[in-house]
Amino acid sequence: MLFCVADIVAGICRGQVFEGARAIIEISNLLYDEMLAIVAWCWMLYVFRKIGRIFSGKVYFIVSLPLILFTVLAISNPFTSFIFSLDQSNIYHRSDGTYVHWIVSWFYLLVPMIAVIYTMAHEADKARRHELTPFLYFIIAPAVASGLQMYFYGLTTTQVGITVSVVMVFLAVQDGQIGQIHVDALTGLNNRRGFASYIDYKILCNTEIELTILMIDLDHFKRVNDLHGHVAGDRALVYAAEALKKSCECVNGRPYLCRYGGDEFVIAGVDMPPHDTEKLRSAVYREIEEVMDGRDEPFTLSVSIGVAFDKTSDNAGVETIIKLADEEMYRDKKRHGYINDR
Repeated sequence: MLFCVADIVAGICRGQVFEGARAIIEISNLLYDEMLAIVAWCWMLYVFRKIGRIFSGKVYFIVSLPLILFTVLAISNPFTSFIFSLDQSNIYHRSDGTYVHWIVSWFYLLVPMIAVIYTMAHEADKARRHELTPFLYFIIAPAVASGLQMYFYGLTTTQVGITVSVVMVFLAVQDGQIGQIHVDALTGLNNRRGFASYIDYKILCNTEIELTILMIDLDHFKRVNDLHGHVAGDRALVYAAEALKKSCECVNGRPYLCRYGGDEFVIAGVDMPPHDTEKLRSAVYREIEEVMDGRDEPFTLSVSIGVAFDKTSDNAGVETIIKLADEEMYRDKKRHGYINDR
């Protein structure tokens, strides 16, 4: 805001001659230059935090030295005219120090961009790379705007470019936070809220859908928590999520997978052929068993599965299908002998 206000004041007062005009023009231009450097410096610190690079106070001081140097030059400018000068008509003229200002500002814009590229190149998690991508966009608008400002003397567009970039990053962050509302923090799967949104979208687009639900429950999960602690229970849920994700790859269309609550998971498919349903059920049993291979854990994993399907056009119908799948899951659990030990 200070950056933009300084630019407005400098533009309005440019070439004006009245009492105090020279001081106002001098201060507004100095504030404009200083705010640009500070915005770039703050951006660097923000990006470092977002990519998880928290440095010591000594390192922060070292990377802040260019800003400190420019600040000293800006404060002394009324006496040295090193950055800019004002002629008798109060018209702004660049001096050699302008290049120092550009170098300092671009240093703080380019360093975080390089850090993000490096982090993304060494990041195996695709979701994390996607989360960091918007931070590469920040530099585009300021680059275009400052290029115009450097080429067309007297044009001030850099603050516009930075404002555009700040809005872009804000929207990207908001979009990421909205996406996280539908994600289970432990397993990384969709959660129950995400499942509800998925169903609402499908019904909205198709009016009536043929919905297949696989209700999946971990057997003897309470025993895992009681005997080995909740940390072990969390690992069991993560292993189960890994196996279920792999199971969903066996059928076309990648059915919707979510952690429905506790140790219950749901796989949902629209217009899923019966043979795909059976194929998916078999894959779940197989992958749950294989996911523990080679793991040194004090527990084993098994699941009970209930399947139900029907046509529905509203949430009440969806709840009925889920209830039927849940009842079938209990029958499967009873067949396994786990009905009294969830």
